[in-house]
Amino acid sequence: MKLTKKLEAEIKALMEDYWNSYFEGNLDHWAGYLVDNYRNIGGTEEEIWNSKQEIVDYTYRIIDQMQGVTELRNKQTQIIPYDPYIMVHELLDIYIKLEGQWTFYQKFRLSSLIQKTSEGWKVLHQHGSYPDSKTLKGEAFAFDEIKAENIKLIEAVKSRTIELEEKNRELEIESSLERVRTVAMGMKKPDDLLNICEVLFIELNKIGFKNMRCSLIHIFNDEQNYFDDYDYSDFTGGKISTIPFKGNAVVEDFLKRIRKSKDSFAEVVVKGKALEEFLSFRKKSGQIQDKRLLKAKEINYYFFSVGIGNIGISNFGKISHKQLLLLKRFRNVFHLAYQRYTDISLAEAQSKEAQIELGLERVRARAMAMQKSDELKELIATVSSELGKLDLVLDRCIIMTYDSKTLGSTWWMANPETPEQGIGLFVKYHEHSPYLAHLNAWRNRIGKWEYVLEGEVKKEWDKFLFVETELSLLPEFVIANMRAKERVYFSASFNNFGCLSIAALEPLTDQQIDIMLRFAKVFDLTYTRFNDLQKAEAQAKEAKIEAALERVRSRTMAMQKSDELLDVASVLFQQVKALGVPQWNCGFNIWDIGDKEFTYYPGSPDGIIFPSPCKIPLTEHPVFIRFDASRKRGDELLVYEKEGQEQKDHYQYMLSLPGVGDLLKSMLESGFQLPTFQIDHLANFAYGNLLFITYEHFPEMHDVFKRFARVFEQTYTRFLD
Repeated sequence: MKLTKKLEAEIKALMEDYWNSYFEGNLDHWAGYLVDNYRNIGGTEEEIWNSKQEIVDYTYRIIDQMQGVTELRNKQTQIIPYDPYIMVHELLDIYIKLEGQWTFYQKFRLSSLIQKTSEGWKVLHQHGSYPDSKTLKGEAFAFDEIKAENIKLIEAVKSRTIELEEKNRELEIESSLERVRTVAMGMKKPDDLLNICEVLFIELNKIGFKNMRCSLIHIFNDEQNYFDDYDYSDFTGGKISTIPFKGNAVVEDFLKRIRKSKDSFAEVVVKGKALEEFLSFRKKSGQIQDKRLLKAKEINYYFFSVGIGNIGISNFGKISHKQLLLLKRFRNVFHLAYQRYTDISLAEAQSKEAQIELGLERVRARAMAMQKSDELKELIATVSSELGKLDLVLDRCIIMTYDSKTLGSTWWMANPETPEQGIGLFVKYHEHSPYLAHLNAWRNRIGKWEYVLEGEVKKEWDKFLFVETELSLLPEFVIANMRAKERVYFSASFNNFGCLSIAALEPLTDQQIDIMLRFAKVFDLTYTRFNDLQKAEAQAKEAKIEAALERVRSRTMAMQKSDELLDVASVLFQQVKALGVPQWNCGFNIWDIGDKEFTYYPGSPDGIIFPSPCKIPLTEHPVFIRFDASRKRGDELLVYEKEGQEQKDHYQYMLSLPGVGDLLKSMLESGFQLPTFQIDHLANFAYGNLLFITYEHFPEMHDVFKRFARVFEQTYTRFLD
């Protein structure tokens, strides 16, 4: 039987499995290797067995003394074919665990006669013995007690020396592992991986890795199809490079092997033409240049997977099996520490995400609560506050809304000088380059936009904004601060309404820009809803106005005589009140022929009844002279405030007039108090005007008052006809 490498490896694996199952207590598996007529002569007097059953029974009795407390170390194996048998000699050291410490016990010799059968490999006979510790080199026997004592002393010293050497070596390794662990546990950011490469290189050097080129860590980025390469050696220093997944056969093969599983190992040997191509690829990828590679005929890489990447070394020549096992221990230390880092990073990311979502929800809630557009000043203050909580250092936060017709814009700003007070300021269309750049970005709805404002361009734009636009209304100290910045970085996201823009003194990171984009998206959605609600509310209000106009029109169309205008005026009063306008009074003023006086048909406020229309001169009192002048000028609407002495004089005059004066006196006697302040709204038409008297301004009703006047004019003209 010829001993081939394949057969040798098979037999070594067999014996490894045989002894492992024995010392691990897996006796059924171990006994499966024994033939029924198995023979064994052991190392003690009682260890002589003449059958499989005898040794199995014995082993079950004493296995608790062996399992977990005995190890075979430093094994040397010799395989000798004796066709059809194989003799396996194993020379080894026995270690036992005493009080939790592994202690060298004795050297041991094992001989095993094995044979391959149809059922697999079988063990036929074994012999084990301890070397005679009483003899010295070259002697067969110990002749006297002194020599025997010397031998005991020599063996004890030898045993202790081996034990201490191994302990010292293990302590040295553990110290190196601890230094790598300490650096790895202190990671704060991904770039700290380079620090781990450095300490790994130093510590491996200390414990005997003398031909290392560098230490390496790779982190995979599947979305972008590349991996980050962290590379360190004392010869070149450290560098972080980005290496594509594709473009070199060595890299592609390495990735395929190392990514088979989370515990994969890959040994990569690069030489010949493959080495030339690999070095060219390294250079193109921007990896650190190492002049030693130009002289190397072969490079050996050893990598262990850590799931999201791998860790390992590049070596000039092969490393030993012991060194490979050591490298794996360093990988385990790094893997546990890096797993902790990723767990902490994930927890921090989840916490940050929760903060972002909370900030977005606050902005969303504030935006959803908007009832009118000028509430954007409160909204931008909320946006600025929430972005600040997420560590975005802002110089300004701005919502810009654009008018598609005039191309002017309103800037709703939050300023750090007055963080709780947002403000909305109009900026007219102009052709300074920064404004045109903003406008172009809005036209193209650019989702992620950046612009640097600096130099003369900034100075000229500042001069325009703070003089010729409503930004001039900002407090002087705010303007001074904005002018003082030499350079401002704008980051914005443009949507249908305009944009959410952040002005900062440093460029935003990609992560910060992503946060800003999320806030912009939330605002875009809620502002779109706000506009939709505004349209719906405007439509509902318009329908309500049309219904009110129709009721006034219908009542006017039904008139048969002029006196019915009192009833029409009451309908008018009630319809205007239904539109949400509290009034002191309203009614119709019909100019008499010659424009010397007019007839006042007042509406009936709640609880007040006007029995008949009143005649009021147009030429005696300043208020009515103003009324007459407004109509002659052709004003559609006159809004006129009266208070103080003017208001007192006005009602003193009214009390002096017949009809209306009597009515007012009657009202005063019943407890009514005349208003000290009022606003007259006169909506003029061909035959006079409609008068609406309110206690406060209602600019949103001005057009509605004009529409009531036009409706009445049409129906009153028909009545006259």
